[in-house]
Amino acid sequence: MDQYAFCKKNSMKGNLEMRTMFGRNMALVLTKVNGYYYVNLYNNNPRNPGRCSLGWDEFIEMTTMRNVLEQLHSQFKIFQNIVHEEVLDNDGNNLTPTDDWRVGRRVVELGVITDHLQKCKHSGLPPSLHNTINIKTYGLGSVLKVLCTNKSCGNINAIPTGKQHDY
Repeated sequence: MDQYAFCKKNSMKGNLEMRTMFGRNMALVLTKVNGYYYVNLYNNNPRNPGRCSLGWDEFIEMTTMRNVLEQLHSQFKIFQNIVHEEVLDNDGNNLTPTDDWRVGRRVVELGVITDHLQKCKHSGLPPSLHNTINIKTYGLGSVLKVLCTNKSCGNINAIPTGKQHDY
């Protein structure tokens, strides 16, 4: 049987979600809302986001997830009692958003920040400062490391707070 790694998170509305990637840029999300369980599919292809059509091989792979989904369904009560969770990448680096970037004063060029918050370089979705995982300060300026709002994308966008000079 294939192995699938599901990432646990709370949705913006506070509902528990379990998500995994499969196929070619597809994501499957198991969600519990008001006592009902939903399975949602997302296409994370930057050229065609949102539209969800499956190739035959992806459909077959999705149907093989049934046993894993049934096990997750039975474990939802355990997952809902977890108080703290950290998000790690494949190398073990902590990707959990922090509020460190909110502390202190910085010189910020709004035009530069706005331009870089337009879209993720991979998914095309606009990054959110709420997903900032790190900050590097260089003199009066900084570079914010912002995780893509599409959690299955996983891209970390470098958002400068001002113009930078290439040396």
